[in-house]
Amino acid sequence: MDRIELSDYSNRLARAINQSVFFKKNNNESNKNGILNEIILALMAVKANGKKIMFIGNGGSATVSGHMAEDFSKVGGIRSMAFNDAPLLTCLGNDYSFEQIFEKAIEIYGDSG
Repeated sequence: MDRIELSDYSNRLARAINQSVFFKKNNNESNKNGILNEIILALMAVKANGKKIMFIGNGGSATVSGHMAEDFSKVGGIRSMAFNDAPLLTCLGNDYSFEQIFEKAIEIYGDSG
């Protein structure tokens, strides 16, 4: 898939979020639109400022986080990464603690601002 404009990607993402279980249970339209607008504005700011998105998933959600990072990077043109690399996680768990693996990963790979 080729890169598309961020606004097109944001619209696709908004449609997917609208169809999610969370939004189907909480069908307050004004609340939903406000949240979606906040997400879109945040994504636009991340891209405009050259920042990155870090995804975290535990168990099966680690696979989803990896997929999301790839989609945001490839399709949305936003630098993204996921903390789902087994050697990284076991190293941090061993050297610090398994309760701190994501905290330490963010300290190592996160950017200020």
